[in-house]
Amino acid sequence: MRVSLSETLLRGLSNGKKKMATTARWAIEALPFIWGAQSTPNNGNGVPNELPFVLSYDKMTGRVIQTPSSVVADCLANVYELGSILGSNVDEIGAGRQYADDFLEFISEWVQKTPECSRQSLLEIGCGNGYMLDRLRGSFTSVIGIEPGPQGQSGAERYGIEVIKDFFPSPQLHGLKFSAIVLMSVFEHVDDPVALAAMLGDYLEPGGRIFVSVPDEGPYIRNFDVSTLFHEHWSLFRPRHIAQYDGTWRSGC
Repeated sequence: MRVSLSETLLRGLSNGKKKMATTARWAIEALPFIWGAQSTPNNGNGVPNELPFVLSYDKMTGRVIQTPSSVVADCLANVYELGSILGSNVDEIGAGRQYADDFLEFISEWVQKTPECSRQSLLEIGCGNGYMLDRLRGSFTSVIGIEPGPQGQSGAERYGIEVIKDFFPSPQLHGLKFSAIVLMSVFEHVDDPVALAAMLGDYLEPGGRIFVSVPDEGPYIRNFDVSTLFHEHWSLFRPRHIAQYDGTWRSGC
């Protein structure tokens, strides 16, 4: 009988001596640390080639997660500032263009039915090279992005848009509120997406919208496909995990 990755972790919960435990864990002593295509077999820039990876199951949200680790988190902060591009990097051509087109189609219904007076400002968190912001600025009076890596500043110059070089939340956003907030392939890179979701409300105007996309890890989880495991991804989301946020995290589990 085949079982999924999440079912295996859940069995670890139910079969353990402490029935009330909240997590079961599967530890990989050394998983290759991948943060983008490299010109040599080694990462360089003081970035380790391997790091421990501990997979667990969060019963509150029903997510398969990478167990939080300060060692991994510090390393990730370093490569984000260096310009890590692991994930769906939108661009003007190729697959990146398709990613952007799909996301724009996703939010187009709201844009079309919302009057201009309610589409004053947009914030994109993790805006990468700024291409998505450039595509969106025709639908808003003003757009601004935040991105810790150098690609954000390159995009700001290329497209003539404002990009804050920092992690979210940034002091440079203090007191600002937006008609819409976009997070495209960001939530899986955050070790506590519940806290992030709660925080976003502080930056949203009344009646504003938050648009989120995450990769669907369901097929990988069902087939126990460990090729989907990356240190950059703290959560392995499935469609049922993303629901309307009303102050609580709701899951289909």
